[in-house]
Amino acid sequence: MAKINLDTEPRFKAMLKQFGFKKRSYQFCRNYGDTIQSVGFGHATNGEKHVRYYSCSYSFEFPKVMEIAKEIGAIPYGTGGLLGYLMPQRSPLVEWRLSEQDSEEYYLSMIQEIVDAIRDYALPFMERYSTLQAYVEGAEQDAFRHGSFDRQCMPIAYYLLGDLDSSMRYIEETLQRYSRGNSPKGIEVIKTAEFEEVIIHPEPDINYVNYLDFSEKFKQWVEQQEKSKVTIK
Repeated sequence: MAKINLDTEPRFKAMLKQFGFKKRSYQFCRNYGDTIQSVGFGHATNGEKHVRYYSCSYSFEFPKVMEIAKEIGAIPYGTGGLLGYLMPQRSPLVEWRLSEQDSEEYYLSMIQEIVDAIRDYALPFMERYSTLQAYVEGAEQDAFRHGSFDRQCMPIAYYLLGDLDSSMRYIEETLQRYSRGNSPKGIEVIKTAEFEEVIIHPEPDINYVNYLDFSEKFKQWVEQQEKSKVTIK
C-alpha cells in the first residue's frame, strides 16, 4: 500500500513543506509564533481491500508552557482535535478515500484536497491562537470545546503573561468545576441499634483528584519562583 501511504508519499510531503511542515515520527510539525503546530493522519479501510479512508487531526502546544510543566512534574497534552470540526460541515470525522486503483490524476487531486483543507481551516485556527495572550483569551471564550484541551496549561500560561491573579482564579474555578458530584467518602456504613445502612457514594472524580495534585505542585513552584525574585532583588 505504499502508493496511498500519506506518511511516506513524497509529493504530499512537498505540498506540506510549503507551509513549513516537516515529517517527525507520525506527524508533520512546524514552528509558528510561540507554538509547535502539527497535523497527523489516521486511516481506516471500512472493510474495503486496498483502500484507505484518511482523516486529519491538528494540534499545537507552547514549548515554554511544556517546559514549566515538566519542572512542576505535570504532563499536559496539547490543544487540538479533528479537522472536520473546523470545516463547514462541523463534522467530527471528515474522510478522504484513497485507493490503489485510483488514477494518478485523481490521486493527486485528492491529496491536494487534503492539503487545501489544512491550509484553509487548520492553519488559520492554529495561527489565531499562536501567542499566549490569544490562547488564554480563546480558552476563556471556550474556543477549544470541540477538541482536546488541557486545563493544566492555563495557569502556567497566565503566569508567563505576568497575571498571577488570573492563574490562581483559573485553578479555583477548575477545581469547583471538577468537584461537582465529587465525594471522597466512598462507602459509608451507618449503624444504629435498630438497623444498619450502607451508603455507596460516588467515586472521587479522577479529574478533580489529578487537578488538585497539579494545583498543589503548581502553587509550590510559584512560591519558589517568587522567593527567587525577592532574593535576587
